[in-house]
Amino acid sequence: MRSPDTPSGEGVALADEVRRRFGVLPNIFRPVPGLDDPVAGLWAFARSAYLDNPLPSLFKERLVVHLSRFCEVRYCVLRHTCFLLGHGHPAGDPRSPADSVGSVLRLLRRPVPDPVALGESLDRLEAVRSPVVPGIGTELEGDLFDACTVLFLDGHESGRARTAASAALGPRGRDQVMTLLAFVRAAHHWTELHPDLEREPDVAAVLAEHAELARVLCDRADALAVNPRVAYRHTADELRRTRTSLAVVEQRYRWLFASMDTGFSLVERGSSCEQDYRIVVVNPAQALLTGLTPMVGGPARDLLPGAGDELAVRLTRVAESGLPEQFEVELPASGRWLDVQVAAAAAEQGRTFVVAVRDVSERVRAAALQSRREQAQREFVANAAHEFRTPLTTMITAIDTLEGGAVDDPVSRGRFLGHLRREADRLARLSDSLLVLADVEAGPEPQWHKIRLGPILDEIAGELAPAAGVVVTVDAPAGIAAVTNRGLVEIVVANLAANAARHTDRGRITLSAAECDAGVLVEVRDTGEGLGISAEQAVRRFARGGARTADGFGLGLSIAQQAALALGAELGLADGPDGGVHARLLLPRLPHETTRVLLIDGDDAARESLAHALTEHGCAVLEAADGERGLALARENDLDLIVVAELLADGRGSDAIRLLRAAGDGGQRLLALDGSSAHTDALAAGADEVVARDDAPARLVELARTLADAERAVPDADSETGDGVAVGRAVVALGRHGATRVLHVSGDIDAVNAADWRRALIAMIEDSPSDVDGVVIDLSGVTLLSASGIRALAAANDHLRDVPLAIVATGLTRRMLAVIDVDGRLPLTGDLESALVSLPLRRR
Repeated sequence: MRSPDTPSGEGVALADEVRRRFGVLPNIFRPVPGLDDPVAGLWAFARSAYLDNPLPSLFKERLVVHLSRFCEVRYCVLRHTCFLLGHGHPAGDPRSPADSVGSVLRLLRRPVPDPVALGESLDRLEAVRSPVVPGIGTELEGDLFDACTVLFLDGHESGRARTAASAALGPRGRDQVMTLLAFVRAAHHWTELHPDLEREPDVAAVLAEHAELARVLCDRADALAVNPRVAYRHTADELRRTRTSLAVVEQRYRWLFASMDTGFSLVERGSSCEQDYRIVVVNPAQALLTGLTPMVGGPARDLLPGAGDELAVRLTRVAESGLPEQFEVELPASGRWLDVQVAAAAAEQGRTFVVAVRDVSERVRAAALQSRREQAQREFVANAAHEFRTPLTTMITAIDTLEGGAVDDPVSRGRFLGHLRREADRLARLSDSLLVLADVEAGPEPQWHKIRLGPILDEIAGELAPAAGVVVTVDAPAGIAAVTNRGLVEIVVANLAANAARHTDRGRITLSAAECDAGVLVEVRDTGEGLGISAEQAVRRFARGGARTADGFGLGLSIAQQAALALGAELGLADGPDGGVHARLLLPRLPHETTRVLLIDGDDAARESLAHALTEHGCAVLEAADGERGLALARENDLDLIVVAELLADGRGSDAIRLLRAAGDGGQRLLALDGSSAHTDALAAGADEVVARDDAPARLVELARTLADAERAVPDADSETGDGVAVGRAVVALGRHGATRVLHVSGDIDAVNAADWRRALIAMIEDSPSDVDGVVIDLSGVTLLSASGIRALAAANDHLRDVPLAIVATGLTRRMLAVIDVDGRLPLTGDLESALVSLPLRRR
């Protein structure tokens, strides 16, 4: 117990000031020898944070009483309750009215809000339109006390409570409340350090007079029950852990559900009608497979457009037997084949069913194609044998005749040798045609690039040998081009033109190219004989019966058709209105050079702002607020750039980046918008770059321009820079990683000049302009890299370690790559026989 010894002069002055303000002298501020300075400091804090705080006096005192319930030492709640009842001045204000015992009891019995009640209180506070001081005992006062409880007991988790208090009181009023809370916490701590503080006589009198009030004030069990260290924090922590755990599990299954390639749906059977099946849950893959988005609550028939009746029959069978059903169905609209599995779910006693759908179009079509190929192969072998037998029979007959004596007759000998020469030439042409056809059908996937059609048509027209008097013309606008494969286009047009020259003995042959809505149309017209048979028959191997096949083998148009199929183009043949044949080859148009961007951001305002900035600079922008929708858009669209924020509507951005990287082909650049600590997580998940939100608009516009420039920088295939396709891919690859000024180096390497070439290459790069930030080494003209050439390239690779580098080469094997890339940093993409090899890209 404190000593009642007489205090110093400063202590007497302090006691007089405290008594004047409160009307009584609380023991907490009574000067004690040896503690004058700490007590004076506590009093100074009380004056500024409590007594002189601009908040209404009665509101302050009620709030102090409410919060003092949570202190196990009962001094503060007892003393301030007496202030509130008029035993002293509430909050040091002699003009403040006293409160009633009933009102104080209701205040002391006010329950600590559970999460639901707290959420409702904060909702009401956030709805306050302008700052207002609450009335005593009103709902608004209670809501503010709930928010203050959170601020006081659990400050590190009080973000929303702070926002709600600002809405109700304004920023200034909120700060005044926070200052008062700081004093209450200090006072509680002081009493806990000095648990021997005596109660003042007026406190003892109030407790003696009001038994119920005394019971509530002195009962420590109630205090412990609502103590933040015992009840509130335990409940809050438990709730937080539960919510986190549920959110993690829900997010994991949401992403799994959204990322499945298999369509998955839950269907329930209605209680009113046994045939009424309704969709309960459906994942995004279902819509991608069927081309129609089924709605939750809609009929199960919508899951399979055009095959809903079959699904209903299978659902009924499963409901009756409990055994799973499986069937395959072709969707009429898309021609896609689906494998459908229907099974009863384990819940709800046979009322819930699972419908799983997989795309088996490739397998079904592959089987049908294999069957057609086998049939065509049998026909081909039979026809080829027949075509070879005819000239061979003629040749054997001629040889037998010569051996029988005709060799001695100059006239007979000349005639039969002419037969042999003619039939040998026929066999040679037949062999050449069959080899070309085999190359077209079995060749590798064609490489696509931009070609100018005018020079190709001029070259083919110049090589024709038409009949006398037949005029060959070319009609192609200057600069007309298409994205296609030059070699295959030449095969198609050359065969069509040769066929026209062979069967046109008067008039003209016209080769033309023109833009159309569907792409670029290449045409070959002549004024000779018509087809004589249907277009379908004319393109078959060894076609017979038409005027166009009478003198040949029936392979020219078949070769043209196969080359067109390899191009993904359309070949049409028809008799012309004025005679002759009109052949049409429709090629795909040039791709659009717009940069395609996907923004995935849970902040609607920020996402819309970025989308506006990118759209203004010519980008095509898709938007998603959550990772699930973003993943679906990424699968459905050919994108150049994907931007992912860390906070999404359904989870963390780094999780979305990981799924996007796993599901993509690696061709897109993937950026993360960084809040703070998410930087490392985003890079670990697969982001190429992390951009601060403040820098995002400028950086994204810059990157979009770079990508568009890279797409436009793809060289023409007929330029004199080696393999234009691979070089173009290399330029685009470097552009996707930020390179805007690419140095293009081409040259030969052999055993003699390898060292000189390496030195020249290094010197060229070192002497290049300072703004060069990428290098393409074009070795596509080198038929075979010698051992010393490989070593030279390896040395160049090592020297150019700080320069983004792409190598275009032909005939590389894995052993050669191992030599070039001694530390395993060179991943190989594409075919070994025509590879684009790219180093991990690094900026200087």
